[in-house]
Amino acid sequence: MQKLLFSLIIIFATLLCSPHNVKAITLDPRIGTIHVGGNYPDRHVQGDYLVWGGKKALELGFSGLEIFLSSNMCYNYMPNSDSEYWRTNQNPYGPYQAGSKYCQPAPNNRVSIAKTLTELATHPDFHEYFSLPLKNFFLTAYPFARGSALINKKIVSGAAITQTEVDTLYQEYYDFAGNFFEKYKDQQKRFFIMPMVTMDRWLTNRDNPEDKLLCSEPVPQERITNMRLYFSTISKAIKQAQHDKATPSSPKVYLVCEVNNVLCNKEQGGQSALTDVVPYSGCDLTSYAAYETAHFSFVRNDPTLIKKALSHMADNTPDHPDFAHRNVFISEIGIQENRAEQFNFEYFTENTIRQALNWGTPFIQIWGLGSCVTFNPGSAEQSDPLNCTGMWMFRPDNSLSKMYNFLKSNFTVTSTPTPSPSLTPSIAPSPSPSPSASAKPGDLNNDGSVNLLDFNLLISLFGNPYTILDFNAILSNYGK
Repeated sequence: MQKLLFSLIIIFATLLCSPHNVKAITLDPRIGTIHVGGNYPDRHVQGDYLVWGGKKALELGFSGLEIFLSSNMCYNYMPNSDSEYWRTNQNPYGPYQAGSKYCQPAPNNRVSIAKTLTELATHPDFHEYFSLPLKNFFLTAYPFARGSALINKKIVSGAAITQTEVDTLYQEYYDFAGNFFEKYKDQQKRFFIMPMVTMDRWLTNRDNPEDKLLCSEPVPQERITNMRLYFSTISKAIKQAQHDKATPSSPKVYLVCEVNNVLCNKEQGGQSALTDVVPYSGCDLTSYAAYETAHFSFVRNDPTLIKKALSHMADNTPDHPDFAHRNVFISEIGIQENRAEQFNFEYFTENTIRQALNWGTPFIQIWGLGSCVTFNPGSAEQSDPLNCTGMWMFRPDNSLSKMYNFLKSNFTVTSTPTPSPSLTPSIAPSPSPSPSASAKPGDLNNDGSVNLLDFNLLISLFGNPYTILDFNAILSNYGK
């Protein structure tokens, strides 16, 4: 016991000395952001953009963060390319500015070193990231394993998926989910696995302009069949891993279907991922890349459009016991604040973000944490934040964006938040813990004992609402 308490003291002391691990504020826990492989000049030498970004998100008060674990994550890492375009117009530093860590050396530097999702997830960088005191981890996690990574292409082509490919896909996600169940116990985390983003773009063949279907046109049945098989296989794998490896103290692992064509389905009917795949997929939640709604809400001057879209999704998504009828969320949304007029920005924040939260969505992921590489690559161009479009929480010079300042001003949790009237009790946001709520000093989560769960909660919310007094109470009563 003394050895354990000593370890807790060391960890807590490290926490106090690390400015990125202590939340200066705490935002509404439903609001998260997205952390992609970026190109910040000061990280070119330092590297480690992945973990550095996770700590930055904590510093800014976010409880949830999305990252990419994708088999094509090295495609932009081509410093030795013969093409001037690929050398100068794509990210020369690789995914999370650590291409030398995650990608094979030239001439195969477009290929990931990891051969499976689990192999990448257990890399020291990713393990350190998953160990950060974040609550919600959203993972764009495409298959890596040879034999299963090709299934994505078959969804578009309609080619038959073999049993060997199905078995390989199943094993990869079984191991991937099992890794989270086993390695992150007693940390009250949630992992949301998204094995395909913008499913409707895949159904309509997003990579072939000559074959791209309009939303009202029928989708080839072969694509629908393959997409159903893809998701249902992954669903079975995650559920079996939960049965075999999860314990009561294990984190939650959810499978997410991300759709992006909701308005057309709602208004014109026809086929879509929402109605033709999601009910047969085994997904726990359905998410929405909601740029279409943000656009049409402004064009039509209909501030209720986001609520209508979310309600349509909820009506077509099987309920989940952890989220009831509100098991749909926004997994990607944003605005280019450097290009948008102020009235556009104000309309977006009030009539997309606020309306979605008022409707009762459990999460809204706003693009993005911070990066400009998509539009203006290179160190010189990024020295001026206004060179970038402005879909970020902080700029390359570390100044805060308009979007973040809006979130900080309107959704900072300083006391127990009042749930929206539209929320049902089962899915209302959890109130911020109160240091005085427990009858037993140090029992921060009110489970009747003072243990590692309370210490993890202290770390994740230290400074708001917990203080050094709560740490002392945990030490004094640990194990009681």
